[in-house]
Amino acid sequence: MYNIDGLEGKLQTALRNASGVIKLKTDKSGKPLVAEKISAGFYVEIGENQAKIGYGKISDFLRGALYLACGKETRQECAFDAMGVMIDCSRNAVPKTETIKNFAATLACLGYTYIHLYTEDTFELKDNPYFGYMRGRYTKEEIREMDGFCASVGVELVPCVQTLAHLNQITRYKDYEDIFDCNDILLCEEEKTYKLIDNIFCTLSENFTSRKVNIGMDEAHMLGLGKYLDKHGYHSRPEIMLKHLKKVLEIADKYGFTCSMWSDMFFRLFAHGEYYAELKNLPQEILAKIPKNVKLIYWDYYSTDYAHYNTMIKSHFAMSDNIAFAGGAWKWIGFTPLNKYSISTMKPSVKACIDNGIKDYFITSWGDNGGEGMLNSMLPSFYYAAMLAYGQKCDKELFKQMTGVTFENFMKLDLPNEIADAKSQRNNSSRFFLYDDLLFGMTDSLIGANYPEKYRSFKRVLSRLNKGEYGYLFNYMAALCEALAYKTELSIAIKKAYAEGDKKALKDYAEKDMKKLLSAVRKFYEAFATAWEKENKPFGFEVQDHRMGGLEARLKAVQKKLIEYADGKTDSIPELDEKHLPCGFWSDGKVDNTIINNWGANISVGIV
Repeated sequence: MYNIDGLEGKLQTALRNASGVIKLKTDKSGKPLVAEKISAGFYVEIGENQAKIGYGKISDFLRGALYLACGKETRQECAFDAMGVMIDCSRNAVPKTETIKNFAATLACLGYTYIHLYTEDTFELKDNPYFGYMRGRYTKEEIREMDGFCASVGVELVPCVQTLAHLNQITRYKDYEDIFDCNDILLCEEEKTYKLIDNIFCTLSENFTSRKVNIGMDEAHMLGLGKYLDKHGYHSRPEIMLKHLKKVLEIADKYGFTCSMWSDMFFRLFAHGEYYAELKNLPQEILAKIPKNVKLIYWDYYSTDYAHYNTMIKSHFAMSDNIAFAGGAWKWIGFTPLNKYSISTMKPSVKACIDNGIKDYFITSWGDNGGEGMLNSMLPSFYYAAMLAYGQKCDKELFKQMTGVTFENFMKLDLPNEIADAKSQRNNSSRFFLYDDLLFGMTDSLIGANYPEKYRSFKRVLSRLNKGEYGYLFNYMAALCEALAYKTELSIAIKKAYAEGDKKALKDYAEKDMKKLLSAVRKFYEAFATAWEKENKPFGFEVQDHRMGGLEARLKAVQKKLIEYADGKTDSIPELDEKHLPCGFWSDGKVDNTIINNWGANISVGIV
């Protein structure tokens, strides 16, 4: 029990705002807690008459308070000057303000210093009613509320926007038809484009206290090949991009912002279109054109090899000495997180960044193809990365203090994708097995005979963890495993019975097992909806309503086809007469490394 009355006001506020994470017991009758400002890092001393935390930043103080709550003395310093997490708020799942605030408090207690709030069009923009319309966009008041709270726990809320590409959601509106080159790429050298960008920066300046901004500028591979080509004739991508970047930086400077951007567009100029390659003998005439006042972000989520990161970092430093690194917390390939794989990429990337002197390290948390994964499902990854950055072993006691769940048990959220026996797995089988058409069986060749029983065992494990603050995560993963058990079992059994002409078995499957599958899918949908409502605004879930409703409708259609065939009302089921080929997607024929992360490709080979 500690008395915090002697702390200065900002530290008391930080402790109160992070109290739900730290769970430090406080009372006026308790042992005094005192604090000392130091140059960097933090220490915790627990004496007979008082406890003391020395701290460099507020986030250091809160990390120290977490150790104090566990009765641990320590002295630590983060290897990075700045460490953050990027939250994707643009792929349908827009986190509630409370989710962001609670998450910020959690990050602060781990020692993180900033959040990149990735918003393509999901923020309110003056005189642009269709910008983020019905997308759950943040109001000015919501951003200011999140910004103020983040500051109170020592976390800088940094805007992360797009000023070149990835603005596809507004391409549907007439208001913006004049400012797009092709696809989702803005039309460079167009006055209306820069008016929009100016408006974006004006809005950011009014709502964020941070004067840092990530301006995007990534993956604009078709730059200059649409309206720009019609209007100006052919110009090289580097020429167009450099001119556009200069203009964007001028606008940013007008509002007092310093900029960072993803490095791939520049890197590819030197690597003949490749991103993950070693750069040598770079032409000085192009190097000289890279602005010195923009930080380049080397992003890499895929490798588990230290040598790869080491080479790539050195190649980036050959371009600029102003470099940040962005790794990945894999929540973007469906419902199920990949904490284990994420951590396996963080170990070498953190070490390589430290060894090469990178001082800004952050972790992206994308939400590709609908934002089906939950932000909090990745807590083990964020926790582990912080431990690496502070040079610590993974102290599991602190994780349980924060979450109420052991580290090992939280990692079990990965189970639905750990269906293969391989030691290293990077797949989204829990998604493609769920959505795959029951008659087409496009991924049937990847289903092992023991998968249904393994899913049932996963369900039993996850169901036992369905309690406490994060119980909703385990509940919807357990429900997913139950649906997958029935789905994978039926997908193989139906085709076998049809091939053998066993109409009795087909009717049993339709009248009994299909009902169980439909019930399990319904339970999963409800558990998924609960998890979404817990973390996100309601906007965007209408897409999941359509997807899950479509799955249910198709299962009922298959059920009807089976009964009609079994009863002799039809002579055949054409989808089952077709010769079924092995999985021909981006796969080596093994489930452990197969990722099919597009809902349209998951459900059909037809046009969706």
